[in-house]
Amino acid sequence: MLPVPVIARRLRLRSFYFANGIVGCLFTLSLVILPDTTFTLALALFGEFLFQALSFAIQIGTVFEANGPDNPLAATTLAFLTAATIIPVTYLMFIDGQAYSPGGIVGTLFADAAIGILTCTAAAILLAKFDSTAARASEGSMAPPGEQS
Repeated sequence: MLPVPVIARRLRLRSFYFANGIVGCLFTLSLVILPDTTFTLALALFGEFLFQALSFAIQIGTVFEANGPDNPLAATTLAFLTAATIIPVTYLMFIDGQAYSPGGIVGTLFADAAIGILTCTAAAILLAKFDSTAARASEGSMAPPGEQS
């Protein structure tokens, strides 16, 4: 049995997305210490595509979650939110190319991993802050009318 369904049942999709991003970036960073061989290239391609495919699957799940049931704009929302997932892929190709000039493959891998870890961590912290604020607000609104402050 694959571990992904087990993880997906235990973590919220947004948390799973950030965890996948950080683990994927750590995988990318680990490629820096491997020798320049055919096996390393094959491992890099397999691992990078695996983490990216998992990321896209989680993103689509999050889009479906955001759409909700009986949404008359579901197709439009799906199209826009799915298209937005391509934005990071586009600008990271540019940044990776700029990092390749001074540092070669090691520079590209390091830049890709460092940017990914920093952005995933920052986004996860921001999301946790906003989620906890929203949770406190909804708890306050659920209290009986005599108990609200």
